[in-house]
Amino acid sequence: MGVNFGLDIGIASVGWAVVNNNYEVEEAGSNLFTSADASQNTERRSFRQTRRLHRRRANRISDLKKIWRDAGLQIPAININNTLQLRIKGLSGQLTEEEIFHVLRNELIHRGISYLDDATDDTGNAQNDYAKGIKENQKELDNGKFPCEIQAERLEKYGKYHGNISICQENEKIILSNVFTTEAYRKEIQAILGYQKKFHKFLSESFCERYMEIFLRKREYYTGPGNEKSRTDYGRYTTRTDKETGKYITEDNIFEKLIGKCSVYKDLTRAAGATYTAQEFNLLNDLNNISVNGRKLLKEEKEAVINEVKTANSFNLL
Repeated sequence: MGVNFGLDIGIASVGWAVVNNNYEVEEAGSNLFTSADASQNTERRSFRQTRRLHRRRANRISDLKKIWRDAGLQIPAININNTLQLRIKGLSGQLTEEEIFHVLRNELIHRGISYLDDATDDTGNAQNDYAKGIKENQKELDNGKFPCEIQAERLEKYGKYHGNISICQENEKIILSNVFTTEAYRKEIQAILGYQKKFHKFLSESFCERYMEIFLRKREYYTGPGNEKSRTDYGRYTTRTDKETGKYITEDNIFEKLIGKCSVYKDLTRAAGATYTAQEFNLLNDLNNISVNGRKLLKEEKEAVINEVKTANSFNLL
């Protein structure tokens, strides 16, 4: 006796049935499961970013070990987790080779952030606790202090320096943050290396340059994942090959293939809608189509509107 299988596939369930040749149902049932939720994309993206962060940190430390061995030195067997005092000492006192390694390793793990998105408004005023903490740090840095010195002072005064510290000064709430820029850490490590050169010959110009290349290394946003040795079509280094040469195709950036061509100038790509030139073009186009009291706007009137838009903090189109 033959049988037929039937499936009813939905977004959150799969129904199934087994029917014989006499159209009699032998068995039936359904499996239920959680439907896809867009909010889970954020969670997966967060996990992916964390994996990449850890992988890149490990890669930087691996490169440090390479230049360390190239200098004829042995990798220290014991890790020192608390390097704050070593960083302070390194600015004006001699460190051992082992201590230098741990300072360099620590700076590759905690090298700050290279951007401060949405930290301040157009006038430079802090808009939230995060921005206020950044602003307080900048004041200290402008006074000639390094991040390690600021952190050491807060550790002694408040018992910690990690995270945010809320204090009150002259009846005003002040947020102390442990967020510093990459530039601030760059100045710190260069000051430490500059002083330690007096005592250690292996800290040559070549060694320091190679280390700073590792320290400042950053993947540009338009590169995407992958590299020349590990290609993926999600980044610049694609797995596609040129039909004539047979070589792999490397895009200038990952966004070019997402940009359409202009309908008028076929060989040119379209401008993004949020760019300055595109916004200005759209505004001029609207002004050209406007009629006031039965007449078109004069050139001077259009220029006056454009200048007002350029200089105003905000404006409303009625």
